Amino acid sequence: MRFSVPRSLSPSPVRSQRSPRKSGTFRAPSVSSDSEKDEDDNPNSDASSNTSEPEVLPLSVSSSSRRDKSTEETNYIADAIASIRLAISHHDPYEEWSNSTRREARRTARLERSQLTGEQRAKFEAARARDAEVLTLVHQKAKQDIEERLAMMLSKKQAYKQRIDNDAQARAKKTKDRIEAVINYEEDRQRKLLEEQRLAREARERKEQEEEKQRHLALQKQREEKLKQDLFKAKQDAEKQKLEREAKETSEKQATQASLGLSTPLSDWEGGRNLLKRVKAGPLTRVKADREVKMRWNRIRREITPKIGQLTNNNEVIQRVCKELLKLCHPSNFADSQDLYMAVLCSLSKAILLQAEVEVTAEKRSAIPLAQVAFFFVQNLDRFPQIFYMKLVQRTGGWPIPVKPPPEEGVEYSKLAGFREDEALPEYISRVAGLMRVYFRILITPTDQPTNSFFRPTMYWTYFARLMRDRRLLESGPVGPELMATALDVGGVQAREIFGKQWHKLMELLYSGLTDVNSENPIGGKTPEGTAARTRALLEVEKVMNS
Repeated sequence: MRFSVPRSLSPSPVRSQRSPRKSGTFRAPSVSSDSEKDEDDNPNSDASSNTSEPEVLPLSVSSSSRRDKSTEETNYIADAIASIRLAISHHDPYEEWSNSTRREARRTARLERSQLTGEQRAKFEAARARDAEVLTLVHQKAKQDIEERLAMMLSKKQAYKQRIDNDAQARAKKTKDRIEAVINYEEDRQRKLLEEQRLAREARERKEQEEEKQRHLALQKQREEKLKQDLFKAKQDAEKQKLEREAKETSEKQATQASLGLSTPLSDWEGGRNLLKRVKAGPLTRVKADREVKMRWNRIRREITPKIGQLTNNNEVIQRVCKELLKLCHPSNFADSQDLYMAVLCSLSKAILLQAEVEVTAEKRSAIPLAQVAFFFVQNLDRFPQIFYMKLVQRTGGWPIPVKPPPEEGVEYSKLAGFREDEALPEYISRVAGLMRVYFRILITPTDQPTNSFFRPTMYWTYFARLMRDRRLLESGPVGPELMATALDVGGVQAREIFGKQWHKLMELLYSGLTDVNSENPIGGKTPEGTAARTRALLEVEKVMNS
């Protein structure tokens, strides 16, 4: 309900009668004078009041009229306040009845709805229970059928298995009897053979195995070379540009070292490659061209190979083989042909390295007798150190130096790096690690005699210094950390005794590089092979530092 008070009073002294309001407002009876009540009761008062409204009051009024107007205004305000109070305290029965009716209707509707929902839920639960009971019966029936079938199949399976077991036992017994008979016969026959025949047979078997290995290696080399050609052909141009840039930087560094009279990795590489080219183009070519000299060379080669194959980790056997080979390859035997002597040295070096590729890859301890034989010839055969080092570089690339081989015109880079035909990277790593294990064994062999610079113990320190200085060798792949782990496994502890605190500092520097796996180019690369090689190198460093 709304109440309003006019902003200004009518200028007429007689209040006009308002038409009744249609809204729900209530108004208090007027407390005006008796003359106004009479006017309300009189129906003719409307007309008289209406006729008086159009009159216009003058702008200026007297003080007496102002006092009359103030009295009327006060009365009007009092009437309005009384009307407002009455409206506030007014009680409407209809509105109360309406609200009560609505509440009752809602309560009744809620009750009916809850009753209806409960009945429907009961019906649904009953239907669901009936369906569940039917489904349970179906499942029980299916389960019973399946169990019966499984029992029948299990029975058949057990019977079949029993029959198979019986047949297998019978065959096994028959095979065992036949094998035992053959074994007994062979044992009787072997006991009757003489020791000389046994040795001859073993030599013949070794020869056949060696020939088979050579055939297998030849086939494998062809496959590996084909694969290497496919792999390196796409990378050759980019690698060539990169190597040229790196070679320029390396040459500048090595020029500084050369000015100081020090041997540089690149000079060692060039020395080995140039010697290989000279030997191939000179002595080997001339020996192959002379039929008689070639036959003599082949006869010596056939004697060298089985003697190297007889090596075991026994001092007597090692000394015997060394003496026999020294007698066979002594320079005095080739006074008439120095070319043949160079060819024999190449064959002797190749036989040692081939034996290392085959045996050291499978058994690490096989490197010990091979290293002792190689070291014996390093000290006792003229020009053998240079030839052996040349063949080692030929079969492993620049890793014995170590150095990243610079490209050569007309020569595939895979061949410079020591890859065989169709040789995968894991096989290459295993083969190179076996050859380098023999080389590291030679380096740590104690001696009092002057030795070639490539086989002195100081070369062990130089190898690590060069490898750690050229991070390309460590970051380019897993070969670098794998060879580092091999070197530490062979002579890490002995090197600590030789080089003392400096070796310990070098190991600390290497340890920090191996543990920095978050760098952009970690040691060994980010491949699984690189991670494995880095882990092995880290374990070897820890073993050396904790020993």
